[in-house]
Amino acid sequence: MLSMKYGISYSDELTEKLLKCIDYIKRMYPYSVLNSKEEMLLQNLHKSIDENSKEASFGYLKQLSIEVANKETQITRKEKANRIAIFISIVGTVLTIVFGILSFIKK
Repeated sequence: MLSMKYGISYSDELTEKLLKCIDYIKRMYPYSVLNSKEEMLLQNLHKSIDENSKEASFGYLKQLSIEVANKETQITRKEKANRIAIFISIVGTVLTIVFGILSFIKK
């Protein structure tokens, strides 16, 4: 059976093959969406768990927790910077409107 979407025809068989391929890639590379440092830490953690190396696992968990804390700090800083930028843009817009109205009143 052929379907048509976005001008592309595809069969149910092709769709099934593509979904299987995507699933395979997700299983083979589960951490690929992360940055390389986090991906490496999670891979090493997974490996140390498989090898029953508690000491190494705790070390990787500690490193991973530091990375998560650093990400949280970065997010907090960016949120604060965004709030300041939004405030400044609102003030700028209000002042522009006020000065525009004043220029019409003076005429």
